[in-house]
Amino acid sequence: MSTINLIRNNKVLLLLMFCIVSCSYPDSPKSVAEKFLTGFQKHDFDEAAKYGTKETGKILKQIERIEELEKSPMPLPKGNITIVSEEMEGKTAVVYFKTGDENAEEKLKLIKVAVDGAEETQWRVALTKTDLKVPDPLFGPAIPDSTKTSSF
Repeated sequence: MSTINLIRNNKVLLLLMFCIVSCSYPDSPKSVAEKFLTGFQKHDFDEAAKYGTKETGKILKQIERIEELEKSPMPLPKGNITIVSEEMEGKTAVVYFKTGDENAEEKLKLIKVAVDGAEETQWRVALTKTDLKVPDPLFGPAIPDSTKTSSF
Protein backbone atom coordinates (compact mmCIF):
# COMPACT_ATOMS: atom_id res chain seq x y z
CA MET A 1 0.00 0.00 0.00
CA SER A 2 2.81 2.42 0.82
CA THR A 3 4.42 1.71 -2.58
CA ILE A 4 1.22 2.78 -4.36
CA ASN A 5 1.08 5.99 -2.32
CA LEU A 6 4.74 6.66 -3.11
CA ILE A 7 4.09 6.23 -6.85
CA ARG A 8 1.04 8.52 -6.67
CA ASN A 9 3.00 11.16 -4.77
CA ASN A 10 5.82 10.99 -7.34
CA LYS A 11 3.34 11.39 -10.21
CA VAL A 12 1.82 14.42 -8.50
CA LEU A 13 5.27 15.86 -7.85
CA LEU A 14 6.32 15.22 -11.46
CA LEU A 15 3.14 16.86 -12.77
CA LEU A 16 3.64 19.85 -10.47
CA MET A 17 7.26 20.27 -11.61
CA PHE A 18 6.18 20.07 -15.28
CA CYS A 19 3.57 22.79 -14.72
CA ILE A 20 6.06 25.07 -12.98
CA VAL A 21 8.70 24.65 -15.69
CA SER A 22 6.26 25.09 -18.59
CA CYS A 23 4.65 28.16 -17.04
CA SER A 24 7.94 29.86 -16.28
CA TYR A 25 9.68 29.03 -19.58
CA PRO A 26 9.88 32.14 -21.79
CA ASP A 27 7.94 32.26 -25.04
CA SER A 28 9.67 31.08 -28.16
CA PRO A 29 10.06 33.35 -31.19
CA LYS A 30 7.38 31.29 -32.98
CA SER A 31 4.77 31.74 -30.25
CA VAL A 32 5.54 35.45 -29.81
CA ALA A 33 5.32 36.01 -33.58
CA GLU A 34 2.03 34.13 -33.78
CA LYS A 35 0.48 36.16 -30.93
CA PHE A 36 1.74 39.40 -32.48
CA LEU A 37 0.44 38.52 -35.96
CA THR A 38 -2.94 37.42 -34.61
CA GLY A 39 -3.44 40.73 -32.78
CA PHE A 40 -2.21 42.73 -35.75
CA GLN A 41 -4.45 40.88 -38.18
CA LYS A 42 -7.47 41.66 -35.97
CA HIS A 43 -6.47 45.37 -35.84
CA ASP A 44 -5.97 44.90 -32.08
CA PHE A 45 -2.80 46.97 -32.00
CA ASP A 46 -2.70 47.18 -28.20
CA GLU A 47 -2.62 43.39 -28.02
CA ALA A 48 0.01 43.15 -30.76
CA ALA A 49 2.15 45.78 -29.00
CA LYS A 50 2.45 43.47 -25.98
CA TYR A 51 4.65 41.25 -28.13
CA GLY A 52 6.71 44.00 -29.76
CA THR A 53 9.57 46.26 -28.79
CA LYS A 54 8.89 49.84 -27.73
CA GLU A 55 9.68 50.97 -31.27
CA THR A 56 7.22 48.43 -32.66
CA GLY A 57 4.58 49.76 -30.27
CA LYS A 58 5.13 53.28 -31.63
CA ILE A 59 4.68 52.07 -35.20
CA LEU A 60 1.49 50.24 -34.24
CA LYS A 61 0.19 53.40 -32.57
CA GLN A 62 0.82 55.32 -35.81
CA ILE A 63 -1.07 52.71 -37.82
CA GLU A 64 -3.95 52.93 -35.35
CA ARG A 65 -4.03 56.73 -35.76
CA ILE A 66 -4.08 56.40 -39.55
CA GLU A 67 -7.06 54.08 -39.30
CA GLU A 68 -8.82 56.53 -37.00
CA LEU A 69 -8.14 59.49 -39.32
CA GLU A 70 -9.24 57.65 -42.43
CA LYS A 71 -12.17 56.11 -40.55
CA SER A 72 -11.49 52.76 -42.15
CA PRO A 73 -9.18 49.88 -41.33
CA MET A 74 -6.06 49.35 -43.38
CA PRO A 75 -6.24 46.31 -45.63
CA LEU A 76 -4.32 43.60 -43.83
CA PRO A 77 -3.70 40.03 -44.95
CA LYS A 78 -6.56 37.73 -44.01
CA GLY A 79 -6.72 34.02 -43.32
CA ASN A 80 -4.98 31.62 -41.03
CA ILE A 81 -1.44 32.37 -39.98
CA THR A 82 0.91 29.47 -40.55
CA ILE A 83 4.32 29.61 -38.96
CA VAL A 84 6.68 27.91 -41.39
CA SER A 85 10.00 28.06 -39.55
CA GLU A 86 12.25 30.07 -37.30
CA GLU A 87 15.93 30.87 -37.32
CA MET A 88 17.65 31.93 -34.11
CA GLU A 89 21.11 33.33 -33.69
CA GLY A 90 21.98 34.68 -30.27
CA LYS A 91 19.55 37.43 -29.34
CA THR A 92 17.95 37.71 -32.78
CA ALA A 93 15.46 35.52 -34.60
CA VAL A 94 13.54 35.48 -37.84
CA VAL A 95 10.17 33.76 -38.06
CA TYR A 96 8.88 32.82 -41.50
CA PHE A 97 5.13 32.63 -41.95
CA LYS A 98 2.30 32.53 -44.47
CA THR A 99 -1.18 34.01 -44.26
CA GLY A 100 -4.29 32.61 -45.83
CA ASP A 101 -3.82 30.70 -49.06
CA GLU A 102 -0.78 32.69 -50.17
CA ASN A 103 2.25 30.65 -51.14
CA ALA A 104 4.71 33.45 -50.48
CA GLU A 105 6.57 33.29 -47.21
CA GLU A 106 7.02 36.46 -45.23
CA LYS A 107 9.40 37.09 -42.38
CA LEU A 108 9.20 38.79 -39.05
CA LYS A 109 12.27 39.86 -37.09
CA LEU A 110 12.46 39.36 -33.33
CA ILE A 111 15.03 40.33 -30.72
CA LYS A 112 15.52 39.46 -27.07
CA VAL A 113 15.03 42.46 -24.81
CA ALA A 114 14.62 43.13 -21.11
CA VAL A 115 10.95 43.86 -20.47
CA ASP A 116 9.83 46.23 -17.73
CA GLY A 117 13.25 46.30 -16.09
CA ALA A 118 13.40 42.53 -15.63
CA GLU A 119 16.80 40.87 -15.70
CA GLU A 120 15.60 38.04 -17.91
CA THR A 121 15.16 38.87 -21.58
CA GLN A 122 12.14 37.96 -23.66
CA TRP A 123 11.50 37.64 -27.38
CA ARG A 124 9.79 40.66 -28.94
CA VAL A 125 8.88 41.55 -32.53
CA ALA A 126 11.16 44.28 -33.87
CA LEU A 127 9.38 46.11 -36.70
CA THR A 128 10.90 49.08 -38.45
CA LYS A 129 9.16 51.49 -40.82
CA THR A 130 10.99 49.93 -43.75
CA ASP A 131 9.53 46.51 -42.86
CA LEU A 132 6.09 47.84 -43.74
CA LYS A 133 5.22 47.42 -47.39
CA VAL A 134 2.23 49.74 -47.17
CA PRO A 135 2.71 53.20 -48.70
CA ASP A 136 1.06 55.95 -46.68
CA PRO A 137 1.61 59.62 -45.82
CA LEU A 138 3.33 58.98 -42.48
CA PHE A 139 5.79 56.37 -43.65
CA GLY A 140 6.30 57.48 -47.26
CA PRO A 141 6.43 55.07 -50.18
CA ALA A 142 7.07 51.40 -49.64
CA ILE A 143 10.74 50.57 -49.94
CA PRO A 144 11.39 47.56 -52.16
CA ASP A 145 14.25 45.25 -51.43
CA SER A 146 15.45 41.93 -52.71
CA THR A 147 14.15 39.98 -49.72
CA LYS A 148 10.44 39.77 -49.11
CA THR A 149 9.63 40.97 -45.63
CA SER A 150 6.41 41.21 -43.74
CA SER A 151 3.57 43.20 -45.22
CA PHE A 152 2.73 44.16 -41.69
